[in-house]
Amino acid sequence: MIESLNARLMIIGAVFILALSWTIPNFMNTDKHWWFTKDKMVLGLDIQGGSHLVLRVDVDSVVKTDVTRTATTLINEFKSEKEKVNINSVTVLDPLKAVIQVDATSPEERDKAKVYIEKNYANMMKYVETQDNKIVFEYGELYLRDFKQRLLEQAIATIRNRIDEFGVAEPSITAQGTDRILVQLPGIKDATSAKELINRTAHLDFMMVSEDMAADVVQKLVADTEKS
Repeated sequence: MIESLNARLMIIGAVFILALSWTIPNFMNTDKHWWFTKDKMVLGLDIQGGSHLVLRVDVDSVVKTDVTRTATTLINEFKSEKEKVNINSVTVLDPLKAVIQVDATSPEERDKAKVYIEKNYANMMKYVETQDNKIVFEYGELYLRDFKQRLLEQAIATIRNRIDEFGVAEPSITAQGTDRILVQLPGIKDATSAKELINRTAHLDFMMVSEDMAADVVQKLVADTEKS
């Protein structure tokens, strides 16, 4: 019985010494001397304090911009010699729901536009209704949900890259709902600087300044630029 108790005490003592050895870098500078580990314990926000931020991603504005660009793209594609669909206008009826109306010059041109959209934008838009020479399409529910999810993921990736400038150990960056991001920065007391860095806006717009270049060439240039 005594031998069994001694063995247990020895095991407990060995585990205690090993655990204590792992915590040495938290109390002593081991950079100048050899030690089997250099890792320090990462204290959470509840222990060492820090910054707790909840950010909102302006998803609606991005959706509005995207549906407006899609409408402009359709106009250029309909005007191209390759497709040549005669239309009066392409109008965004509801930018939040991404509803687009195409006003053609005749029922025949309307049908041509409908076939073109269903062929080339099948994964993106769905047919809603026909009114005289007009047809109405809108972004599909699944596409719109995935689009918003990608925006949130891109925002999280951007925030993570910017936070790396602070050198924060193990920041917590998570999505909350469909348009909010929770950011926890252990050890960062200057919440104002952190917020300014995270909220720094990067925005790039492409504007048509010349009609001399073909629409497909412009689209290729834009696509190549967005990939870079």
